[in-house]
Amino acid sequence: MSTTAGAPPSSAPEPSTSNSSGTGPAQPSSPWKIATASLIGTSVEWYDFGIYATAAALVFPELFFPEMNRALGTLMSFATLFVGALGRPLGAIAFGHIGDLPHALRAMPLL
Repeated sequence: MSTTAGAPPSSAPEPSTSNSSGTGPAQPSSPWKIATASLIGTSVEWYDFGIYATAAALVFPELFFPEMNRALGTLMSFATLFVGALGRPLGAIAFGHIGDLPHALRAMPLL
């Protein structure tokens, strides 16, 4: 325990800088681990958008818009892709702030 001149010794233990016993503060993740997790998440997201775009061009016009002609059905399918791509950043702006608040669980019923 360290004491300052003239101050009585504190009974609280000094904070630990290691997390070997699991009781100290959490250590920051390595930059490589963060970059790998970000790469995997982004890759899965772009793969999902790619599969959806392919299905929007080839499958969705006949499946969801059979009463329309082929060109208009394809445009309507791509419009749903556009709404999804536009909704993601707008949702991040709207709900990101709420999720960063101390009581973030309040944002869950809104989703």
